[in-house]
Amino acid sequence: MKLKVLVLLGLIVDLLCSCSNSSSSTTQLLSDSAVEHASVNDVVIDKIKIDTVDFYPNILEDSLPLKVLFNDVYSDQELLPLIRKFNWWALETDSTETNFSISKANFKLSRTSEPMGDENDSSWILLTNANSSSILFYFAGSKNIKAHKVETISNSPMRIMPGEEKVIEFKNQSYTLRATGSLDSNQYGIHPRNYRLIVIKGTASNLLSSAPYFDESMIEIIFIGDIDGDGLLDFLIDNSHKYSIRKYGLYLSSFANNNECVRLVASRQLTGC
Repeated sequence: MKLKVLVLLGLIVDLLCSCSNSSSSTTQLLSDSAVEHASVNDVVIDKIKIDTVDFYPNILEDSLPLKVLFNDVYSDQELLPLIRKFNWWALETDSTETNFSISKANFKLSRTSEPMGDENDSSWILLTNANSSSILFYFAGSKNIKAHKVETISNSPMRIMPGEEKVIEFKNQSYTLRATGSLDSNQYGIHPRNYRLIVIKGTASNLLSSAPYFDESMIEIIFIGDIDGDGLLDFLIDNSHKYSIRKYGLYLSSFANNNECVRLVASRQLTGC
C-alpha cells in the first residue's frame, strides 16, 4: 500500500514538473513571438515615416486666387483669354538686376512654333516684354497691387539643402528658411530625398515646398522681396523636382492667415527639354 502511495506521489510530482516546464516553454514562445512582431512592426513604422513626404505644391492653377505668366511660349487657347480678362502687373528689374519694381505689364506677342514641335506650325504665341527692362514674371488677380519699388534680399536666388537653414533680417523682422530631409548618393551624384522647405517668422510658419525625390533638379528660391507692398517678405520659388519642367509658385504675405508667413497664391508649370 505504501509503495502504491509513493508511486502515485511520484506521478503527481512528475506531472506538476511537466506542467511547469510546459508553461515556461509557452511563456517563452509567446515572448519570442511578441519580440519578433514588435521588430517587424518597427520596421514598417519606420518605412511609413520615411515615405510620408508628398509633392507640394501639387495644386491646380485654376484653384488659386491669382494668375501668373512668364516669358514663354503658349497656345492661343491658354494665353489670349488670360491676358484679355485681367489687368496684369510685372515684376521687373534693370540691367544691374539690383533694382526691382512692380509696374503695369506691357506684353509683346509674336507668332512662333510649338517648342519641340513642328517648326512650320506657327499657331503658338511667344510672350515677351515690350519694354527694355527684364521681367521675372507677370501676375494678375489682386485688386490691392499698386506700382511700387520692391525691396528685396540681395542674396537670392538660393538653394537650401537638407539640414541647412538661412536666417534673413527684413525690416526688423527675422525669417528662418529651414530644409529637412536626407542626402543620398549614387553614381550620378548626391541627391536630396524627402525634402521639406519651411519658413518661420516668430510663431508663424508654413511649408513652402516638398518633394520625396529629385531627378537632376532641385527646389530653388528665385526671388525674395516685398512683392505686394505690405512690408513683409514674399517668395517666388521653382518647385521643380525634374530637370525637364519648371513648377513656379508665387507666395504672398498679404494672403496669409495669423499662423502663416505667406500663402501660395499662384502657380504655373512650364515644360522644357
